[in-house]
Amino acid sequence: MEIYPSHGSARNNLAFSYLFMERYDESIANYKELTDRSWGFFGTYDGLAWAYFAKGDLESGERVILEYLERNPESGVGHRFFGDHLVRAGRLDEALAAYDKTNSLDPGAGLIANGRWQVHVLREEWEQAEMEARKLAGTDDAYWEWLGTMHLATGELYRGRSQDALSFFRRAVEAYPELDPGRTGAWIASAGLWLESGDAAGALEDAQRAEQDGGTTVGRYWAVLLSALALARLDRWEEADRAAEEIRGFDGNDSQRALEENVRTPHRCFLVLSWRCAGGDWEIDRCRGAASGTGGTPFLRF
Repeated sequence: MEIYPSHGSARNNLAFSYLFMERYDESIANYKELTDRSWGFFGTYDGLAWAYFAKGDLESGERVILEYLERNPESGVGHRFFGDHLVRAGRLDEALAAYDKTNSLDPGAGLIANGRWQVHVLREEWEQAEMEARKLAGTDDAYWEWLGTMHLATGELYRGRSQDALSFFRRAVEAYPELDPGRTGAWIASAGLWLESGDAAGALEDAQRAEQDGGTTVGRYWAVLLSALALARLDRWEEADRAAEEIRGFDGNDSQRALEENVRTPHRCFLVLSWRCAGGDWEIDRCRGAASGTGGTPFLRF
């Protein structure tokens, strides 16, 4: 940037790097230099809005999106992003209208069905949510098929139908015939549900399948952790201790950041105790107690 201060793509990449490093003010300053020059790349407005959102400034983030839409009123991706923002702001009727506008400009886009699914879940409109999830699950795209099937499993869990949810987790695995982080996530979700329902043997089987599939670092972490918890419930303490040793091998900072960004738990104690396991303060009884006492199972954010 010092050599070519007017180079737009370089400045955009710099702003994105600052956003990734959570240096939001520097990110905003660089993005704004581009938007003030009427830079046309949507990713610039997307990044600037996210930087404002990360600071809790929803109003400024919304102004950025609307500015882009004023300049590009026929942008399907712009209207879809505006819909996503409105969901976060709790303005669900407006969000559905934005998704309808997106659909008129870019019919059949998977992100539209995904956004509508979120709205219906927030409203507890389960039949409508299931309809949108089935749209995704019925596509030929592996990712959307996987995500839609995971959404169907989530809907079953909300309605207390655990066995049906397990069946959908199996179908989600099948969306990826080759090894993929999506397969790992589906096995992990299934293992967590088995563990919560008291079937440690079933949990261990699916957690070990997740380990075999590999996937991302955070996927591997959860697979090993769930294996350890299941082994402890089965009173197979030596194997549980070996799993704990493997957990210690994960890089502490990376594991914590990955968990904070990618995993939700119904109660924070599960995450805290899981982090203690990863950080070397292994206490299998505490983790076993956390698994049985949270009233819920960890699941990945989709």
